[in-house]
Amino acid sequence: MKIQENCNVEENTEKKDPFKQGIKCENKFKALLNKTVCFNIKIPDCKRTGSSSRSPSDFLAVYQGFSHLFEVKWTKEIDKFDLKALTDYQFINLQKHSFLGGGKSFLVIFNPKGMYIINFNVVLRYKTLLGSNKIPFKDIRNNNLKLHNIFQ
Repeated sequence: MKIQENCNVEENTEKKDPFKQGIKCENKFKALLNKTVCFNIKIPDCKRTGSSSRSPSDFLAVYQGFSHLFEVKWTKEIDKFDLKALTDYQFINLQKHSFLGGGKSFLVIFNPKGMYIINFNVVLRYKTLLGSNKIPFKDIRNNNLKLHNIFQ
């Protein structure tokens, strides 16, 4: 099944509230997930519940018995993504899901040019092996995954 992944966000985002922009991106990603063949849920977080509880990530999807964890982030940057946008708690949970839980973890990045999905291993390579807190969008584009290919 082919899924349209044209998820551009408005170009003029400098004046927009990043909190509202993040929720808008989560809603766009949820709409895409709903078009796939997987079971998926939005994991409630303090933005939606108002409580101070932390969520391990934004979305959990299950396909043929395998779990997929997605963290959705918005950035106005078009040259690089700052890994400081991931909290330590999110980073640890994405890592645990991949290595201890046997699932697959992904970072979904929205910017004014579109949506990118990268395997969490790319994040790990930059943060741990290369010691960098920034991933150039050139590398993000080179490692970009299509959502419909993840569930095959």
